Amino acid sequence: MINDHPKEKRIRNVVFDLGGVLITYDPRRYLSEVIQEEEERAKYFSFIFQSPEWVELDRGRLTITNARRIFTQRHPNYRKGIERIFETWCDLFHPIPAMLELADELATQGYDLYLLSNCIREAYDYLRSRYTIFKRFKGCVLSFQLGWVKPEREIYEHLLKTYRLLPQECLFIDDMERNVAGARAAGIPAVRFESIERLRKELTSRLKVPLVKEYDGEMP
Repeated sequence: MINDHPKEKRIRNVVFDLGGVLITYDPRRYLSEVIQEEEERAKYFSFIFQSPEWVELDRGRLTITNARRIFTQRHPNYRKGIERIFETWCDLFHPIPAMLELADELATQGYDLYLLSNCIREAYDYLRSRYTIFKRFKGCVLSFQLGWVKPEREIYEHLLKTYRLLPQECLFIDDMERNVAGARAAGIPAVRFESIERLRKELTSRLKVPLVKEYDGEMP
């Protein structure tokens, strides 16, 4: 049941980030599986995953095919590794079952679920073709569709305007502090995702619903 505590603003909508929250997204770990030398992995991480082109992929202004060509032309000595990365890069993404379970629990409690994510078009196509993640959400705002990326204010405002949401009735969850800060700047309460156990405790406190759960072993 949605919290209707008279002394608190009521959260009715929970807005999730995708990568690093609902699905895995850890380029460093992924590179450790495809590039043997640690020093080389650091170079690939820098000139691919921290490049302006990677942001342009999120904005939908660049395709994976074109990005691949740019990187191989720019770094011809690393062509073999670049080709290997772009052949397997979707291995970055796997659903996090415990987080999807939490999302389903929130839906059962009566909260509307939304997705707000920086996302590459080809990653979305890959995930949609293999998993049912997106069926949980009443609405999705993805960066490649708009040309805006978090933490730019416009993407948060687009979510609110498109789905006619009041910012104070939303709670945004993201693993990146800058994106959490961007949501708060747009008037949306937000929490940073650091672990599932900690998030459950935070939501239990904020939403006044029983979401605390004990876990065995290391949490994602």
